[in-house]
Amino acid sequence: MMRLLCSLMFICALVGFAKAENWPRFRGANGSGSSQSAKLPEQLTSENIKWSRELPGTGYGSPTIWDGQLFLHAANDDGKQHQLMAFDTATGEPNWSVEFASAEYKKHKFNSFATSTPAVDDKAIYSAWCAGGKLNLAAVSHAGKRLWHRDDVGEIIGGHGFGTSPIVYEQLIVIARDNEKQGDSSLMALDCETGETVWEVARPGGRLNFATPCVYANPATGKDEIIFVNWPIGVTSIDPHTGKQLWEQAVFQQEKGERAVASPITANGTLYVNCAFTQGPKHLVAMKANEAVPEVLWRVDNNSVPHIPSLIEHDGLLFAWNDSGICTCYQSADGEKLWQKRIGGTYFGSPICVDGKLIAVNLDGELVSIAASGEFQKLSELKLEDACRSTPATDGKSLFVRTASHLFCIGE
Repeated sequence: MMRLLCSLMFICALVGFAKAENWPRFRGANGSGSSQSAKLPEQLTSENIKWSRELPGTGYGSPTIWDGQLFLHAANDDGKQHQLMAFDTATGEPNWSVEFASAEYKKHKFNSFATSTPAVDDKAIYSAWCAGGKLNLAAVSHAGKRLWHRDDVGEIIGGHGFGTSPIVYEQLIVIARDNEKQGDSSLMALDCETGETVWEVARPGGRLNFATPCVYANPATGKDEIIFVNWPIGVTSIDPHTGKQLWEQAVFQQEKGERAVASPITANGTLYVNCAFTQGPKHLVAMKANEAVPEVLWRVDNNSVPHIPSLIEHDGLLFAWNDSGICTCYQSADGEKLWQKRIGGTYFGSPICVDGKLIAVNLDGELVSIAASGEFQKLSELKLEDACRSTPATDGKSLFVRTASHLFCIGE
């Protein structure tokens, strides 16, 4: 009997371990926004709130997760201090906090001084922020030790403020430094261990960028490419090892000013990008690269396209959940519209897909869940009673939501 009990406990431990999942950047693995292992109840209620933790400062960046620790940015309201925090995912207890001196800069009223999401690998957490118009990048160990910090990588100029997040590719930290100062923008890769610049690609600039890049496995070459999106430039592909530009295509309207806030995603060899402006043109473009010749497969140009939220693909379906709470479902392959429904609310964060459910949190702190399927079905609505401009994250066991003042853990 004792052996049987021990065996059962061991099996349960293995099952629990198997469900663990890292969420290493904005919107998880490669920015897809999808979890491969998480399980959530179909109906989410207040009883599913496992814990909540009051946060210092403010910030609209999303959580990232690695091996039981959750990482998050916050900043003082005066912009003079940048903070990287670590929490235990099981209990919400704070593990450590590292503060960096910062400085105020001009930003949009809907932006914060901590809108960037940290990136993480098995060695460190990588933090990006703007201090007085200068881009800062730093690496901190999983134990909270400062490894390096750079404040000399270039300027960030623009009235909307900073919000771009870094990603990790192999041994590189990759980030877009597009801003509104003509002739002073670039795409950059830094060495994860030292912070030294490995490559930098000059850009014409002219528009502040918020889109976080993704990795694209080119189906024609079988090689990885880093994909960047910016309104006047369009879509740019960079060789991650050399910094060489592989191809570039302007796919957005250039006659009227737009802004690339949403981040690109890739699924089944196809790239999906969106770009828009509040009362202006809005574009969703599906494209595939044939070596150095990208091909537009299909596109949508209307007001249903999201401006701020990123797209999400699941099981052959592409979902566009826009700022005003209208969600549209397309067939990923050809863009055929299957349904469009008004869910309601205002959304600054992007949806994620967990256990076949699309989950997003609106400005009023209402967590909305719908079925990620070819037929619309609203599953649940959970009111967190706190404003939210962030995108949720998951560790494969629970859902984590950062609101204006709290961090919530939601699950079984």
